[in-house]
Amino acid sequence: MPDPADAVTEGRLLALRQLLVQIAAGHSLREILAFTEDVALDGQEDPGAVPSEAFAVAQALADEKRAIARALRQLVEAG
Repeated sequence: MPDPADAVTEGRLLALRQLLVQIAAGHSLREILAFTEDVALDGQEDPGAVPSEAFAVAQALADEKRAIARALRQLVEAG
């Protein structure tokens, strides 16, 4: 059975890779904020379900995007 920590790490790396692509493409801070806030996955679709590794990666990606969005939101609001 795969280590759940591997799925979390993979999801976080995917989110950071997506963020890097947004930056490299020259998107503005507000555009990047909108991208990071566009997260639909919240784990509530079937709370009783046993998460698969693929779901764990997707959830970790969504969690990381939310964390990035919070940090970016603070930057936007600060100035």
